[in-house]
Amino acid sequence: MTTRRATENSKALDVFMAVEAETDVMLERLKSLSDDHFGTHPDEINWGLVGTLKEIGYYMILAIN
Repeated sequence: MTTRRATENSKALDVFMAVEAETDVMLERLKSLSDDHFGTHPDEINWGLVGTLKEIGYYMILAIN
């Protein structure tokens, strides 16, 4: 039984590490987008974009809490 559990944990660890790497890529992309003001020009900003950005922030807060 111990061997089977170790194997199951090993597989879980492999998947966890892969998902963590994917998350890191997404965070880097999000940082890049933020640095570029999400590809917007000041003249293009409207309340819809404000709402979208607030929604992104909301889901980020859910993810980190």
